[in-house]
Parts: sequence; structure tokens; C-alpha cells
Amino acid sequence: MKKFFTTLMMIIWVSYLSYGQIVITEISYNPPESGTDSLEYIEIFNAGTSDINIKDYKFTKGIDYTFPDTLIKSNTYFLIVKNARAFKTVYNVTAADWSPDNPISTSNTLTNNGEVLEITDATAKVLISFKYEKVAPWPTFIDGTDGAGGSIELCDAKAVPTIGSNWKTSTNDLGFEVNAKKVFGTPGKANSITVCNNNPPIIDLYPLRTIPQMKGVNAEGVADSLNKKCSLKGIVHGVNFRISGLQFTIIDGQNKGFGVFNNSTNLGYTVKEGDEIMVKGGITQFRGLSQIVADSIKVLSTNNNLVAPKTVTELTETDESSLIRITNLNFVNPSEWKGAGTGFTVNMTNGTKEFPIRITNAIDAFSMPIPSGGPFNVVGILNQFSGTSAPFNSGYQLQPRYMVDFRPVSSTENTYTKHAVSLVPNPATHLVEINTVETPDAIEVMDIQGQKIMSSTLTKSIDLSQVHPGMYLFRVTFGQQSTVLKLIKM
Repeated sequence: MKKFFTTLMMIIWVSYLSYGQIVITEISYNPPESGTDSLEYIEIFNAGTSDINIKDYKFTKGIDYTFPDTLIKSNTYFLIVKNARAFKTVYNVTAADWSPDNPISTSNTLTNNGEVLEITDATAKVLISFKYEKVAPWPTFIDGTDGAGGSIELCDAKAVPTIGSNWKTSTNDLGFEVNAKKVFGTPGKANSITVCNNNPPIIDLYPLRTIPQMKGVNAEGVADSLNKKCSLKGIVHGVNFRISGLQFTIIDGQNKGFGVFNNSTNLGYTVKEGDEIMVKGGITQFRGLSQIVADSIKVLSTNNNLVAPKTVTELTETDESSLIRITNLNFVNPSEWKGAGTGFTVNMTNGTKEFPIRITNAIDAFSMPIPSGGPFNVVGILNQFSGTSAPFNSGYQLQPRYMVDFRPVSSTENTYTKHAVSLVPNPATHLVEINTVETPDAIEVMDIQGQKIMSSTLTKSIDLSQVHPGMYLFRVTFGQQSTVLKLIKM
């Protein structure tokens, strides 16, 4: 009887080890790519002390996938992804493919709104079953996941996966961007999150966020990120509009901008257009304009290219703090150009609509005569000066940076403006648009070794459908000037 009991306990213990040692430790359910989420992945970890063969184990909820004849060694990982080829191109990591027959299909993908993930063994016994979520206490978009660039990681392989607070956004910067968002994760490797709530890690009071993450507003125009602290990175566009402190704009590579403000000090920083800076502070709103009240500023680089202004026909929240252009404008009443006080507003019209143009005493145009001639193409930062309380759905005004932002329609654009260039989308699958004001004289596409594989002239788009996936270099040429950009082909 004693021998039987001992044998029974051994069977139960071995079964416990087998069924408890396979753990889902990382999920990327909404990577920051456009269209089909080809870069989704799920990381599985063998937390046991023995190797285990997972042949014929299955995902029965979440995705449709049966594991091949695979031995996962103790304390090692098995990574499965939506599109193995795309994943190898972007992450440079080899993984199993859960959609090998149709990797670009919109079916058999992880739901961005959260769903149950369930794994059974070869006998259909449920080993893992839990529902990931996108709302607190699970990591959210504001925490850097759900399309913001970061995967979510289980804080400990022994932690209960059904508890949302046991999952955190990865802090491991992989060193590349997808759709202008930095990518964080540890696919197939030890997690960056290693401490659970019973022993909380040191919290960064100013977590790094992208400008688009902090720009959201509700139906009344109130900022979603109000009173949150963060670090924002961008390139300075324009001048300091506040003589006694700081009031200027930073803009990212996709022309998404954010106001920077400090009421009384410049924090030792002299505003210079073209500087790439890191700002740490808290998000506020002043008459509808979202701003980060700077606690510190660090210069990362200087003399960077500026974005090309976006041509618009109306002033909306979408373009707040972006560099924009309104074309074919004439002054409604030239007497509004006063050059007095802290600034003045002059109205201009394209014949259909009127647009308020704000001239402050911080720019050279304030003390100069009204531009003569016209019509003008006017460039500037879109500002907002609405009421003192919500709703903040009005008060948009164009704020030029210099007198040269009033450009007669018959003249050419400034060199620094027309030659700003980016590639959209990036990564790309087929057609790539050259995002620039002036049509390039030539475009050359080269492999990473610099070997030219295709070229075109006098166009703003190029078709890569016949090009193999990988990293490529684009040389975009305007006259004697060239710009080289990297692009990932999916």
C-alpha cells in the first residue's frame, strides 16, 4: 500500500511539473504598424527544471495553431509570430509562423481589444487559459503598449497571468522604430520586467512617450494626458515666443507637434530651431493648447532638418502644434497690422475662408511693415487660444515664425522647407511615397551594401512590389543636394 501511495504521488508530481512549466511570458497584440498586424507575437517559456516536448499542443483560443514536434529545454523560450518573414526582417529574430499559408490575412490575428488565450496539451487538457486586456490594471496605450510600440511582459514566470497588474509594458528599447514609434520588447529572450507588485520597481517619474501618445483629446477638446508626467523628444521648430521663460514647439518626423512651456525660466536652454531635445515635465492645457510644462531640457543633437509644412484649407485640432501652410492668402484689412503691444492678429483670406494670423513681439515680422504684394503662401505653427474653460473647439490661429514665412505665391519655397523629406509608410509593402514639398529630381533605391537596385526620376512615389523584403537605402536628390533614408520592405 505504501509503495502504491508513493507511486501515485510521483505521478501527480510529474504531472504538475509538466502542466505547470509552460508559461506565456510576453505578448505583442497590437504592434505599431499600419494595416495588417504582421508583427504580432506570443512568447512561451519553459519554467520547469526538465525539457518538454510540446508536439500537438494547441492554441484553442486566441489564435489557431498546433505546435510541431518541438523540444523546449528548461529555462528557454519558444516564439511564435503572425508573419515569420516580416518578423525576421524587422526584428532580425527567427520564429515559428502561426499563419504560414496566408501571413497577410486579417484573420487568425490577436484582437486589439483583448481576448482569451488558451493552450491545451496533446490530450486536450487545458494548460493555460487567461484573457489579456487593454484597460487598467493591464498595461494601456498610455503605458506604451496597444499600438504605442511596447509588448507586454509577465513580471515573473510564477506570477498568475490572469491578474492584469502582473503584466507590464516592456522597457527594453530594441533600437528601431515602426511608424515613427520606438519598439520595446524581448521576443525570445529574458523579460525586461522581473519584479511583481509585491516588490515594486523604481518608477520613472517621467516615462518616455511619443508626441502622438500625448496629443489625444476628448469630445470637448480636453487633453487625455492632462496632468501626466512624461519625457517627450522632438525637433525645435520656430522661436521662443516667451521672452521671460519658454514657449516654443517641438515636432516629430511625422509633423506631430507639442508645445513646450515654462512661465519664468528657460532652464538654461536657449531655443534654437533645428535642435533635437528631450523635455521632461507635466502635461497642461492653456485655452485648449496642449503643452508640456518643462522641468528639464536636454539637447540631443543640433542642426537637424525641419519637417515639410502640411498644406491645409482649414484649422483643426488634428494639426495643433504642427507646421502648416495656407495658400493664396490676401490681407482682409491691412490696418490690422499694428506692430504694438505683445502682439496682434491680422486676418487673411483665400477668397472663401478667413484665417487669423497671430504676430507676436518675439518674431522679426512684429517690427516690420506689412508684406506687400500677394497673394501669399503663409507657413507657421498652428496655435490655439480658445475660451478659459471647455469645450476647447475654437480659437485656432496660425503663428508664423519669421517674416519669410509670408512667401509670395510666385516665389519659390525656402530651401530648408522644400528639401525636408521622409518616406511613408515605413515599413512598407508596396508603394512608397516621398513626403516632401518639391518633386525630387531622382530617387535611387540601394540595398544595405549600397548596390543600386532601381531608380526613378521626377516622381514622388516608387513601387517596391518586386523587391525582396529587407532593409534598403533611398537616395533622394534635389539638384546638387541628396538625402539618404532607410526603409524596411516587408
